[in-house]
Amino acid sequence: SDDSVSWETVTEQGRQRLLAMGEEQGIFWMDFSDLMRYFDCVDVCKIRPHWQETRIKGTFSMNGTDLPKVVGLTVFSTTEIELGLFQEGSRGDCSRYPLDLCIVVLRETSDPQRISVGKIITHSQRQLRGFVGCDYMFNPGKYIIVPMAFSHWNDSKDTSRPNFVVSIHSSKKVLVCDNVVAGPYVLADTLIQLAVTNGSKEELRLGVHAYTLMSGWAGSIIVVENLLPNYWVHVRCNCSNSSNIVSTRGTLEVADVIPPYHRQVIMVLSHLERSQPYHLSRQLFHRITNCNCGLGEWAPPQFSSAPHYPEISRDFAPLHIPRLYI
Repeated sequence: SDDSVSWETVTEQGRQRLLAMGEEQGIFWMDFSDLMRYFDCVDVCKIRPHWQETRIKGTFSMNGTDLPKVVGLTVFSTTEIELGLFQEGSRGDCSRYPLDLCIVVLRETSDPQRISVGKIITHSQRQLRGFVGCDYMFNPGKYIIVPMAFSHWNDSKDTSRPNFVVSIHSSKKVLVCDNVVAGPYVLADTLIQLAVTNGSKEELRLGVHAYTLMSGWAGSIIVVENLLPNYWVHVRCNCSNSSNIVSTRGTLEVADVIPPYHRQVIMVLSHLERSQPYHLSRQLFHRITNCNCGLGEWAPPQFSSAPHYPEISRDFAPLHIPRLYI
């Protein structure tokens, strides 16, 4: 601090070199060991005085029926844009743990009746931090920005809606619309695209694929697609040997029936406690049938005719029910 007696051992010339001008300058010094002890990351702010800046406030969805906040972006000429997603109020608030933040930019859909989003353009990593960001050189066109977080979906301790701020810095003027009406399947379609585009692809059998996105994801997305024209695919996913992980399904072991030409977000797994490492273990079993007859013996007798076990509740159906393959 400015009042530390340690400054008495520093010469005036040394103080000038260290820019020790007092706290009103917003500059302070600390021992490197203290930095390593109290901070797990350092963010560097870029200062670009001639760039345009816009900030949009919103709240994260608490479940699948809680329509997500998305932001519309229109680019008129080739423009470099830096995007940031901040968890509002997390700084200095010990009661608010960091969420699994991710920000995704997609083309505006050309067929909103069939799919809610277009092609993925760019995205940040998904991290348990107060901030994530990405930058990209955008071509002219219309885009949507989707801020996402999932680790709080099954948190019964905290029912308050976490707030966020999206920052948009652009080298040229762009049009930003913060009142875009998002459909109920925006998150599902975005996650499917993320997994298919960036995840590892596993061929379970000809026409049936599993996509798992883990790298840079602070957990995992598991998506299964069924491209068989006349068969239903039964999928059983068991992640119960994982640790420090929470699932959007509320459980780590599920079974689902995926109709022909459909894809499904089986689970979104999130790193729970940032101070502790997490471990992911996944077992995936499948079989096919030529009729839509439910899970059979893959579910308890009272749920044998159901397409999902545990049952996907109304609150989580928009994220986890099968989506038509486009």
